[in-house]
Amino acid sequence: MLIDHAQRRAELAAATWKVIQQKGVAAVSLRTVAAAAGLSTGSLRHVFPAKADLLAFSMELVHRRFSTRVEKHNSSQTPDLVAWLCELLPLDDERRLEMDVNLALFAEGGANPHSLRMRESTATGVHDVCRHALRHPGIRAHLRSDLHLEWEVPRLAVLIDGLALQLQARTPLLAPELAVQILRDHTDRLRAH
Repeated sequence: MLIDHAQRRAELAAATWKVIQQKGVAAVSLRTVAAAAGLSTGSLRHVFPAKADLLAFSMELVHRRFSTRVEKHNSSQTPDLVAWLCELLPLDDERRLEMDVNLALFAEGGANPHSLRMRESTATGVHDVCRHALRHPGIRAHLRSDLHLEWEVPRLAVLIDGLALQLQARTPLLAPELAVQILRDHTDRLRAH
């Protein structure tokens, strides 16, 4: 029986996410991930020779899943700005898991070049999404003519980062509905009247 290597890699990333979510990134090892995936450590090593490889791929897969969701907004002729930006917020189980993994791997990162690139990609990703959304012709046409995008992109990114961290804390201080309303209120101020 042939092994689908792409599927095996995705399964191992999912097992890594499970370990991170249940026990934290410090508990991730080839042994614990192999156990979570129902494999031997030797089988896992054939796919990911080292823990750093496993963590890097796990983060890459989070980014790919996120990019796939965001692309549907980018390809629309008349995207909803708030819906597009809400992709950056942990408003459902899938996005909360991705945020858990992303934050854990961001914190763990280490100093190897691949981890540093992934951390930089994570840090700049919110800015990139904000920039693409605000420059999209279907959105830009409805924004104030005096809007300075180079100022608004980091401002919007900081707002989203703050909302995301507050939501991820899962405290009663910020309900998901309130976070969306705060974002909607901010984006309404960007629109031409």
